[in-house]
Amino acid sequence: MSSIRGWDYSGAPIYQRVSAAELRRRPWEPCAWQEQIRRGEPLRDIIIVDGHAHLGEYPGFFINQGDAAGMVAVMDRIGMQAAVISANSAMRSDHDYGNQMVLQAIRDFPGRFLGYVVANPYYADEMEASLNYYLDQPGMVAIKLHPELHDDYPLLGPRYAPAWKVAGERRVPVLFHTYFGGDTLNDIVALAEKYPDVPLLVGHMLQDKSLEAMAELANAYPNVYVDLSVPETFGVTEFFVEAVDDIRKIIFGTDFPWGNCHFRVGAVVHARISKEAKRQILGENMAELLGISLHSLIEQSAGGG
Repeated sequence: MSSIRGWDYSGAPIYQRVSAAELRRRPWEPCAWQEQIRRGEPLRDIIIVDGHAHLGEYPGFFINQGDAAGMVAVMDRIGMQAAVISANSAMRSDHDYGNQMVLQAIRDFPGRFLGYVVANPYYADEMEASLNYYLDQPGMVAIKLHPELHDDYPLLGPRYAPAWKVAGERRVPVLFHTYFGGDTLNDIVALAEKYPDVPLLVGHMLQDKSLEAMAELANAYPNVYVDLSVPETFGVTEFFVEAVDDIRKIIFGTDFPWGNCHFRVGAVVHARISKEAKRQILGENMAELLGISLHSLIEQSAGGG
């Protein structure tokens, strides 16, 4: 039985794996990170990599400390080593201006930021050259698509073809927004099948569609990853740890500075999962996906803030 209409999912039914009632009965495992959060201290002895963050202002929405320096200050307070960012302006108005903002943040705060280069489907003629230029820059590691802010242009539409071409050639991850977006579950299945060499970070874990379908997709396709932002529903972290076959496919993200970075880190730290699972989700999984050593993250964060 599948959560996706017309799709034959051969994995174990998700509803048989975990229930909300069971999750609520599980005891918490106390750990030092929980106490550090309660005392308002930076988390120690753990690597935190925010795999879905942003940069800069956004029209009609209050963004608190959304500049690079303000974000680093917040990251220092929580004990976050690095954040992978895309500029709000790149998605909303001028993609090149915003991508340059990200590049400047990477240069101004070495080791603290990595970058998504945003592709706008309405500039398809220059997209391939632009993506290759930015991905050649140190610290630019992935591609970000936000169809909702580009008039719900479909992910499978021909204007996005250069982005998928570059991602496939370079084998870089593509994070795409899904929350309130127009692309269907079957569209995402088609993407996974059409671009098997591209790691697909499914934005916001399909929380406006079906968490069960998100787990099915991650289990069925080697190139599909769960973007955990934003875990504001009780038991979301625990659900995916139970429902996804490979915990390495759960990528931590906060959408910071749109929302409260501390809350979203705390949602994982206080989840009813093992300490090792928290380590993997909060930072190790994204570092592995990007091919970044944990040791380098520690060194860079110590000297790059």
